[in-house]
Formats: sequence, C-alpha cells, structure tokens
Amino acid sequence: GALEQIAQAANLAPDDVDIQNRYAIALSNAGRTKQAIDHFQTAVRLNPNGAGTYANLAQSLADDGRLAEARAAAEKAVEVARAAGNQDVSAKIGDWFKEFQTELQSKAKPAGPSASPDSIGNTPAK
Repeated sequence: GALEQIAQAANLAPDDVDIQNRYAIALSNAGRTKQAIDHFQTAVRLNPNGAGTYANLAQSLADDGRLAEARAAAEKAVEVARAAGNQDVSAKIGDWFKEFQTELQSKAKPAGPSASPDSIGNTPAK
C-alpha cells in the first residue's frame, strides 16, 4: 500500500527531509506515533528551519503523552517561523500553538471528578 511505498522511499532517501516528513505524517495518520516521532526528529535534524515539521513533531509528542517535549517542539516551531521572517506562517503557528497549549493543559490535568473552584462549570470540550 501507500505506507509501504513511502517507507521504501524513506529508506532509499534517508537524507531527504521532505520524504522523511511525509513518511512521518503517514505513520502518524496510521496511528504509529512512536515511529512518526522518530521520522519527524530525523526531518528536523535534516532541516532545523522547518517550522511545520516542528509543529508536526509537537503534535505527535503530545499524542504520545510526552507533554514537556511537545511544548518545547511547539515553541521551536514558532521561533523558527519568526526567525525566517515568515509572518503568515508565524501567525498561523502562533495561533495553533495557543490552541496546542490549551490542549496540553487539559491533558496534563489529572483525570477524575474534582470540586476545585476553577473546575466547577468548566468541562473540557470533546
């Protein structure tokens, strides 16, 4: 299938950042998060100026429960976009990062009922 084809391409072109990134996206979409993280990490090593790749890495890290690493990757995505002077990308990633921080905060909270004042009436959207 398609995943096997892109896996073969990734093996044949280990230094091609686009192929590594596309393979990581395909792995992530297939629910193979840990493998996706490995390939996103390869892609950012190959191109440390790829803001979108850092954002993809951040999402996969969050999906894997690695929240501190996810936050660092998301911050790097914003930093790289700003450093490149790409205001449109920086703004989009900045907006995404704000939503991402909210998602991280909700994942970091302990599960179960709580009667703390700041949780009353605040149920997270599903």
